[in-house]
Amino acid sequence: MANITVRQPNGLLAIFSTASDHFIRLNLTEDEAITAYGELGEVRPIAEQKIKAGIEDRDTGDIGKKGNGLGRWKDCTDTIRQCQGTNALDKLNALLK
Repeated sequence: MANITVRQPNGLLAIFSTASDHFIRLNLTEDEAITAYGELGEVRPIAEQKIKAGIEDRDTGDIGKKGNGLGRWKDCTDTIRQCQGTNALDKLNALLK
């Protein structure tokens, strides 16, 4: 299962599953994200790379390009809206309040 790290609007991190097109973990610190990736079977060096990419908001298609801070968040929420509808996005937003 492919997962990416995403910075949430509140500054915490989330893990997005490209298999389910939804977030599988929310409101994580960096240490909590490392633990979460370990629980998902990811080796620590790869987890650290994914977390760094999420913090830097790197474009998933261009490893060297840093984003504007919330580009990955917008991409993921757009995916949720397209694949699962606005109700799923409304439920996500309710969880974050």
